[in-house]
Amino acid sequence: MFAVDYTNASGFVKIDLSGTVLLNQTLLSDSSLVSPESLTQTTDGGFALVGWTLNSSSGVRDGWLVKTDSSCNQVWNCTYSGTGIYAVTQTSDEGYALAGDYATMIITDAQGNVLWRQINDGLSAEYRQEISTSVHSIIQYGDLQYAMVGEQESYGYYDRGYGAFLNMETLRTDTTPPAIQIYSPANGGLYSTEGIPLVVYVDNSASRLWYSIDGQGNNTFMGNITLPTLTEGQHNITVYAQDTSYNTGASDTVPFLTQTAIFDVSSNAGVSHPTVPTSIHEPKIAINLQMAMWIGVTAIIAVMVSAALVIYKISTPKKLSTAK
Repeated sequence: MFAVDYTNASGFVKIDLSGTVLLNQTLLSDSSLVSPESLTQTTDGGFALVGWTLNSSSGVRDGWLVKTDSSCNQVWNCTYSGTGIYAVTQTSDEGYALAGDYATMIITDAQGNVLWRQINDGLSAEYRQEISTSVHSIIQYGDLQYAMVGEQESYGYYDRGYGAFLNMETLRTDTTPPAIQIYSPANGGLYSTEGIPLVVYVDNSASRLWYSIDGQGNNTFMGNITLPTLTEGQHNITVYAQDTSYNTGASDTVPFLTQTAIFDVSSNAGVSHPTVPTSIHEPKIAINLQMAMWIGVTAIIAVMVSAALVIYKISTPKKLSTAK
């Protein structure tokens, strides 16, 4: 299997040992100029293709990552501004490590979202415009450890040309995962099915936050948010955080209840809540609207009966007693 280059597209060609073409698949691009550079097979039997496209607005190369299925049909693609990509490898957590211009290394998740991006050519912004540096191969050789090789143009009055370089990068600087606490929803709290605030505290700078409800989903968020509408019943939420050293921590799983018809009251009696920083407010405890409606209806009936008795006593004439 190898990648091919067309005028405004790229593609895949697969041949057998005798050179017979088994597959010829074209991938169209919105750019007027596109160049595939590297190809790797992924753990699901598909392929990841990287290269660059010409940005018509800025006139510079943007990196391009295309994920395909086993038949080379495109599943998704992502672009990365300002750097052509020439090398790719799938990471141990099924993301992607990309490298290219300026010895830039980009680490993504399994959907191509950037988790880490760093320029490693050692040049100032001024020299970077004059001196070419590019990476042509990248591998992962350990947990968050990567090695990449490429070439850099020599600079100096007497020495011009290109020299090879090897760069070994360890992304992790410590091994302590962030600690996470969920303040809302509260443990055992009752909430409406919609508009539930998600309020969390992380003890370290997080490069990524995400949560799962009932063990499902990988919902990325930034800062405190409102949860999507939920079904009635009991739910469990867990929040995860990844720091800048790629350490991942998880909160305790918090159970809570949801019901469609509820309203807020000021009483928090009978419900235990964690201590919350003064900058974060706990949600008020909601009570069952149906019970409240029965209480209201009972009170109205009692008032009506009392009023009827008063009217009856006033309107009924008293009998006069007669002497025998």
